[in-house]
Amino acid sequence: MGMFRILVFGVVLLGALSHGVQGQAAPIPPKVVAEYKAYKTSLLDKDFKGALKHAKLAWKNAESTVGDSQLTGDLAYNYGFLASKMAKSKLAAEAFERSVALAGYSPGNAALVRLEREVELTSALMSAEQNKKAWTVLGQAREFAAAHNLDDTVFAGELMVHQGLLKHNRANSVAKHGLAPAYKTGTNLSRVQPKNRKGSHLSRLQSNSADYARVALEIFEKDVENARPDYMASAYKLIGFSHERDKEWMDAALMYQKSMLIQKEYSDLEDVAYVSIVGRWLNARNYLRRADELELAREKGLCKCWPYDEEENVTATALKRVPPHMPRKATTSGYAIVKFDVDDDGNVVNPIIVHSWPEKVYVKSSLVSVRKYKYETKADGPADAQRKGLITTIHYYLRDYDGNPI
Repeated sequence: MGMFRILVFGVVLLGALSHGVQGQAAPIPPKVVAEYKAYKTSLLDKDFKGALKHAKLAWKNAESTVGDSQLTGDLAYNYGFLASKMAKSKLAAEAFERSVALAGYSPGNAALVRLEREVELTSALMSAEQNKKAWTVLGQAREFAAAHNLDDTVFAGELMVHQGLLKHNRANSVAKHGLAPAYKTGTNLSRVQPKNRKGSHLSRLQSNSADYARVALEIFEKDVENARPDYMASAYKLIGFSHERDKEWMDAALMYQKSMLIQKEYSDLEDVAYVSIVGRWLNARNYLRRADELELAREKGLCKCWPYDEEENVTATALKRVPPHMPRKATTSGYAIVKFDVDDDGNVVNPIIVHSWPEKVYVKSSLVSVRKYKYETKADGPADAQRKGLITTIHYYLRDYDGNPI
């Protein structure tokens, strides 16, 4: 089936809607035209706050003058799209919900239009942390897709990714709920007895999450041209989580790598989602290194695509490395990569964080630790030892009550 995406946000909506109300030739009300033109002007001026205001007025004016129609539905979608880009999730959800209700007025394949809007609606609901409602809407949307023979479209795949993300978020909540009380009271986590019921529930949630992602990927791979990279990256990430849970570090690293390389093409390198997946990839890769399986992993496709590999630096010899303290605010495993110089006396100078995940959590403890490192003096070390721009990666590991890394 040929696919399309409605990006009302970037097209001349008024021209596209010249067929008028409910498919009949009719003029568009002047106050709708005026607000839509003001919206477009604000966009060109990069006045996004003003654009949001005019987009909403265009939609609401259509509601009051035209009522239920393609025009009203498209303007609601237009406003929701902009609101979601500006992190106004609750406002976006309200607009997308209205656009879904009016999708039937769209010409052509109205069912496909509705399904696309369901994707945006559930995304907004999840961003607004209305997960229960999002899950209900997802179930209804999947039933709608099946009833209209659309369950093999990329939109259906995107809905499955949302279902997988909700399952994963629930699993993450279960894991954190189990960890927080013990950690905050200083309990030695290695002595905490596993809670089998919680572990079983957590495992089931993570398995379900990966199952949704695998089916979604099958759909995306059949229609790569229309598959959105961010959804493909999320699907690979969810599968990686499942492998990590089962301590299948080779498969976890390869799945995280696929997600990481896709995200790298469209994300800012400081984007939280990108930094997060890089952290997961490094964590899995570190387990492979400790198991002496790094070369085997590279034969299977693990890339040398990280610029801060310690083994590729010719470094001075470390005489003492001081383990860092686990920050009390830490709720998930992570790492920090520290770059530093070594002076002639073997002391660390100029340490800086070049990359860390989660953001800021492990920065202070890592810098405190590295400043206490001790290296050979320049006189005792080899003449060609590198003493500028050394790299070290400090890993932090937290686990839930059942021993699963989090």
